Amino acid sequence: MERKAEIADHFRRRSIAQGQDGNFGALFTHHLRLRNIYAGLCSLIDNPNLSFLLEGATGTGKDRMIQEFVRLENVYRKLLGLEQARFCKVSEEAREDVLSTLLKETPKQNAIFYFTSLESFSLHEQEILSELLQLQDCREQPYRLIFGCQESLAFMVQRGKILSDIVQSLQMYSFSLPRLKDRNEDFPHLLGDFIHRYTNKRDFVRHEALEKFTKLEYPYNLDSLSGVIRKALALNPHPSQWSAHFIESIYPHSKPERTEKILDFTPGLRYQ
Repeated sequence: MERKAEIADHFRRRSIAQGQDGNFGALFTHHLRLRNIYAGLCSLIDNPNLSFLLEGATGTGKDRMIQEFVRLENVYRKLLGLEQARFCKVSEEAREDVLSTLLKETPKQNAIFYFTSLESFSLHEQEILSELLQLQDCREQPYRLIFGCQESLAFMVQRGKILSDIVQSLQMYSFSLPRLKDRNEDFPHLLGDFIHRYTNKRDFVRHEALEKFTKLEYPYNLDSLSGVIRKALALNPHPSQWSAHFIESIYPHSKPERTEKILDFTPGLRYQ
């Protein structure tokens, strides 16, 4: 058991180091703030009692990062010889029932519950959540709560939309994902990944087209970028032939594509 704990600790430390280098399991970024978020999330892997919040506009990759976090935590648990954590993405319709059930009884199996749209929680749901978070502060519970929201925690506090007890519990473990327009340095590999996933081919985009991609507006972030690439590939399946004018002309006719399942990266983090 001591050897397993040593291996698991090495995995966790290596995960944090890789996060600082821009690798989060199967995800990669050059963006400094995202690197810090990756490292911060990795540091929570061996703390199953801690809940956290991911802030970010539509299409910034919240769901994909949470999926990757769960995968990494289960790799860590496997190294320790522990049971895998069951992952449950809770719908808005079911969240009051799930919160109430967790307050009444402790899950028998280790679990991770992901709640979207924290900003839309009713006052009653917030009161139940506040009790749950206080329970986790007092003693370790066999579940982790993860929250996603499009509005920042600071904005919700300013507007009086969230209870102060929830803020106190989550503010230390709140991560704000940047918009795509702030991630120019990530465009080369994002374009390459999307093109490969749509065509199963590795092709490059000319510099002039790449520059045009970085100057477009992306109201739905990665979802918008995905839509532009899908439209471009439909009209010209050879990315190396794309020009800046071509990208500009097809941009108004593209539609956002949900990237939750598109960004199905091959796992890149391995224990060595």
